[in-house]
Amino acid sequence: MTEDEYAALAHARKLDLAWSLFPNDVIEAIKAARQISENLPQPANSKEEPWPPMRTGYRT
Repeated sequence: MTEDEYAALAHARKLDLAWSLFPNDVIEAIKAARQISENLPQPANSKEEPWPPMRTGYRT
């Protein structure tokens, strides 16, 4: 990614002040977040919810 793309991501996440003070730290944080999200396990069927269906507290 280019520095302009990192700046756009920082702006989209309301990190303008952090970007202006610590651009290298923001870039490293973006890289770390992308690496973590890429390493998360992906569900076999993306349409299935990873939790049981919601139920109301009332039972008959």
